[in-house]
Amino acid sequence: MIAHILKLMRLHHWVKNLMIFLPAFFAGVFSFDSGVSNLIIAFVSFSFAASGIYVVNDIRDLQFDKLHPQKKLRPIASGVVSEMKAKLTAVGCFVVAIVASFLLGSEFRIILISYIILNFLYSYFLKSIAVVDLLIIASGFLLRVYAGGFVADIPISKWLFLLVFELSIFIGLAKRRDDLLVLENTGEAVRKSISGYSLKFIDFAMVFIASITVLSYVMYTLSEEVVARIGTDILHWSAIFVIVGILRYMQITWVAKKSGSPVRLILSDAALIVLVLGWISFFAYCLYF
Repeated sequence: MIAHILKLMRLHHWVKNLMIFLPAFFAGVFSFDSGVSNLIIAFVSFSFAASGIYVVNDIRDLQFDKLHPQKKLRPIASGVVSEMKAKLTAVGCFVVAIVASFLLGSEFRIILISYIILNFLYSYFLKSIAVVDLLIIASGFLLRVYAGGFVADIPISKWLFLLVFELSIFIGLAKRRDDLLVLENTGEAVRKSISGYSLKFIDFAMVFIASITVLSYVMYTLSEEVVARIGTDILHWSAIFVIVGILRYMQITWVAKKSGSPVRLILSDAALIVLVLGWISFFAYCLYF
């Protein structure tokens, strides 16, 4: 049963909360002797909050998940975890998240609770509205970044805001495309908002968002302000990792047609892993060496 509960909590999705560390990393102040313990607490707090939200969402989407070829295997949809046990799990996750937030101050707690409330609204109302559902997902990632900025006492730059927002929308579109393919193949709508999308709309939107994401990143690397702060003029070379990474994601989405689970995709695709690690290593070299 413990294994099923852990699966219900979707621990592999905790990787999304690593975005909490981004402000400190990009500011060039990330180190294991500079308040990293508070960032770890923030990571744990957001991770349990996210797990609680996933459980609530699975309870809410039970009937839809039973129709999905992959989601029907989730603990609640498959029947291995009862709704009552799922609700208790969700409550436990939220309690841990909020208790941990008291170690980090009221502003962090406000961000965390805003994240929880926003996702409750998403689960019960906003996820049924096309495009708005993508904006809520992107807002969740931005709240993670702002939480990390508060804990590390670092203001969030316009570049980080734009790039996180754009990339979140791009990945969200790819996931919606997978939902449309499920609808085409099975005749079953796996989410209410899917009626507001079409393959043509999503394909054009993905190209558009990918273009402005790459443009924003290149402008960031060439910004005189950024070059002066980091102290190097080679940062633009890191755009290669970003461009190839986005192309690889588009290839997986359109050719392999496997964009239904972004986290599993990124953690399982060797090319994406190499590109992400290469980008992190290059950026770390520019910032810290």
